[in-house]
Amino acid sequence: MKDRIKKIIRDESISFSKFADEIGVLRSSVSHILTGRNNPSLEFVQKVLNRYRNINIEWLIYGKGEMYKIEKNKPDEITIQQNNGLQTDQISSLDTNTKEIINNSSVIAKMPKSKEVEKVILFYDDGTFREYYS
Repeated sequence: MKDRIKKIIRDESISFSKFADEIGVLRSSVSHILTGRNNPSLEFVQKVLNRYRNINIEWLIYGKGEMYKIEKNKPDEITIQQNNGLQTDQISSLDTNTKEIINNSSVIAKMPKSKEVEKVILFYDDGTFREYYS
């Protein structure tokens, strides 16, 4: 499990001390888990899952399945569930380069006129993603 916790920290691009602060545990607790001195307690796992709601519990505990929960909205539509702790910006506040990436994207979504865009998710080649809300 320590390797999966390391992956969460790496994918979130944060230090282990920031990770400890975010889940509400002592930094030494995270350090001991990452070095293999201690195994994570049930309370520790619950704190990780409460903070990172998009993490798949089976992946975290057993190493089975995908790291992130996947929710099927429609038979041909798959999205990663929202992580409540992520910083969210409106698309209008994006920098010019990011707007160009979105505008020049090869992915085209057809939507009925009655629907509005609620969320855009950008996936980066390092395995991270960022959510923007309108």
